[in-house]
Amino acid sequence: MIHFRAGFLPFAGRKPDEIIPETKLNIGKKSSDNKGAAEAKSSVKPVSSSDFRDHLATADREGRRQWIYPRKVQGKFFRWRTWFSWLLIFIMFAGPFITIGGNPLLLLNIVERKFVVLGQIFWPQDMIIFAVAVLLFAVSILIFTTAFGRLWCGWACPQTVMMEMVFRKIEYLIEGDAHQQRALNRAAWNVQKIAKKFSKHSIFFALSFLVGNVLLSYIIGWRQLYQIITDPPAQHVTGLAFMIAFALLFYGIFARFREQACTFVCPYGRLQSLLLDHYCPVKVLLTAILFR
Repeated sequence: MIHFRAGFLPFAGRKPDEIIPETKLNIGKKSSDNKGAAEAKSSVKPVSSSDFRDHLATADREGRRQWIYPRKVQGKFFRWRTWFSWLLIFIMFAGPFITIGGNPLLLLNIVERKFVVLGQIFWPQDMIIFAVAVLLFAVSILIFTTAFGRLWCGWACPQTVMMEMVFRKIEYLIEGDAHQQRALNRAAWNVQKIAKKFSKHSIFFALSFLVGNVLLSYIIGWRQLYQIITDPPAQHVTGLAFMIAFALLFYGIFARFREQACTFVCPYGRLQSLLLDHYCPVKVLLTAILFR
């Protein structure tokens, strides 16, 4: 069984044995001399599961990436999670066009130092209100996580929602399930492999460009974004540069970085070891259900 650190669980809802690394882990048994020699020659050194708290499950002892291939998930809770994810995706794409009292639903215009939340405009002189709101939000996260676990990571995190419910499904559609993806990556390059990889990454980049532009509209507003798209490129060099940068950023996250964002970038994921313990209500409940 693969053990994960408390601060790393990118595939909420999956059992540990449903997340398969490309390299088999060393379970701590003594190997033969031939096997030891083969492992010594390999560029990837396996990590023992006995010291999982000192190592990442997606990296070997040298820090090299170990690619994981999650299997397809089915079940009642996954269906609920899928429907909820589609609702969140709809809200994300519709958000820039929703107005309340003539103001956007959400606008974080850092350049003009203008922030709109639920139609209410906030300026830099209103930072005290923002500070209080951030403190309340942080305390709410602490209490919520302690009581219910990582529901945010598995059900509502934008990175998880887009990765698991959009990009992952496209990858399954083109390359197949976990064992088929593993076989494809290990196979020699041929026409079929090139076609699948080109199709997948082309769709990934197109979706990343779309997602990047939608999130950019939360910063500059959809009207300004539309003007950048329709006007001659020479008039909006900076805006076009940001559009391309956002597209490349999200393409890198969804095509390559993936669950590493939860481990190295997300502060919420790094705080999990402080927020959860064996006496957390959600862990007690799950233990009672799984081991009754």
